[in-house]
Amino acid sequence: MTTASLPPAASSSGARSGPWCRPLTKAGRENIFDFELYLLDRGDETFKLSSLAGRPVWLNFFASWCGPCNAEIGDILRIAAKYADALYVVGISVEESPPPVRAFRARHHVTYPIALDDKGTVFKAFGFNAFPTQMFLDASGAISCVSIGDLTPDQMDNEVAVAIARAPIVHGSPLPQATEAVSSRPTA
Repeated sequence: MTTASLPPAASSSGARSGPWCRPLTKAGRENIFDFELYLLDRGDETFKLSSLAGRPVWLNFFASWCGPCNAEIGDILRIAAKYADALYVVGISVEESPPPVRAFRARHHVTYPIALDDKGTVFKAFGFNAFPTQMFLDASGAISCVSIGDLTPDQMDNEVAVAIARAPIVHGSPLPQATEAVSSRPTA
């Protein structure tokens, strides 16, 4: 795991991101760009990040074959349930077709939406290259933590609390547009 070289993000409540967080290095982005991906088993329905403007978000980039991704999913589900009224969680399957992602969802009883980054476009646009990768965003759309590698339940809980406390909930905050960030329509 890489530790942050910048001071940890702090919230108005004093909560701080942990040393497991790192800054984004690709293009030095501090705010996330908008992207749109198809949702697993929802036909033409897509997940567009800007639709969640004003709400803290946890993006879990994973692969169904990834051991640590499988090991941490129970903790993610518990923490997502704990903060269900204040946080939106989205799993983002990277470079996989729908069948193995469906099996992953069924095996772990995943209740939050799963978006399909079937070509890894969004994953690569951020410069990510390992699983699992977690990205926590506060309500203003600013990234409060990026973590590559598995997190403990306490670390997950801390980052969710920081993202929730760090910025007030606002509505209609626009996000910069990404280029070519929509995955192709999944088949099967």
